[in-house]
Amino acid sequence: ITNGNAIPLNAFSSQSGGGILVENVTNFNLLNSVLYSNKANTGGGISTDSVNNVLISFSDISFNLITDGNTNADGAAIYHNSTGQMKIQNSFIHNNFKDATVPQCRNAIINRNTDDDMYVFSSTISHNSGIGNTCMDGIYAQNGNLYLVNTTIIGNGNVGISFFDSPPNNYNLFVRNSIIADNANKDCDVSTGIINFGDIYGGHNLISDLSCTIFTTTGNLLNTNPQLSVAKSIFPTTGFLFNYYEPLFNSPAIDQGSNLPVNVGNPNACQMYDQLFRVRPIDGNGDGNAICDIGAVEYLDLIFKNGFQ
Repeated sequence: ITNGNAIPLNAFSSQSGGGILVENVTNFNLLNSVLYSNKANTGGGISTDSVNNVLISFSDISFNLITDGNTNADGAAIYHNSTGQMKIQNSFIHNNFKDATVPQCRNAIINRNTDDDMYVFSSTISHNSGIGNTCMDGIYAQNGNLYLVNTTIIGNGNVGISFFDSPPNNYNLFVRNSIIADNANKDCDVSTGIINFGDIYGGHNLISDLSCTIFTTTGNLLNTNPQLSVAKSIFPTTGFLFNYYEPLFNSPAIDQGSNLPVNVGNPNACQMYDQLFRVRPIDGNGDGNAICDIGAVEYLDLIFKNGFQ
């Protein structure tokens, strides 16, 4: 879906969901899809309202725009304002932006006042920014639970993750086996709610600064360069879509994820499949002990795996 335009032409026009607007349904699934170069005031790619369950799987949401100076303009990629859960898995959310008519800092993904859960599994949220004022967060959750597992959040124009529980209601930010790195201002803006980057099983997150309110460093790598590749694409002929970032051969993320079995239902464990649907874990460092990598994508040394060394 491309070139959708939800900018109001008159007082009766919708201003939400440049590519897709979903309202008043029980379930909505976006599978194997591309939302590209759409624009709106809220939800440049997709906006959801009054939806019980939203699933976004193996989809690319990129180069969408919020515009028009609307004080509520937000969610350049996704604006989730439903009293229901959203799950994003094996997806690519990148290069969404706001134009100069939106002066405030805004967000690529926003989970706003849902009183419910947003899950992001084996996905990459990267290089969302703006024109002129580049201040854009990767993902923002307000008054809703946010769970990130094997997710890479990198290179966004302001903050990687923003999380607010206000007034306090014990909402959860749960982060495991994830990379949050190289975001322009800082990696995290989290100060309220139940902040959980690790427990007795460890967190196994890689953060490039010290902003993420981590009370235990067990299994976490802080103030660490993730050593990721430049953007790659699943489809080389369309290199600006389905972008992902693979650990380089010397990345500290390799084989540093959770060593729990991936298929036992433990929320601390890695996801069974990486962003490219490769089965975890892969023995990336070749020591004979396969442990999953931190982040959305497993390192795969094709030369080593094919026996040429």
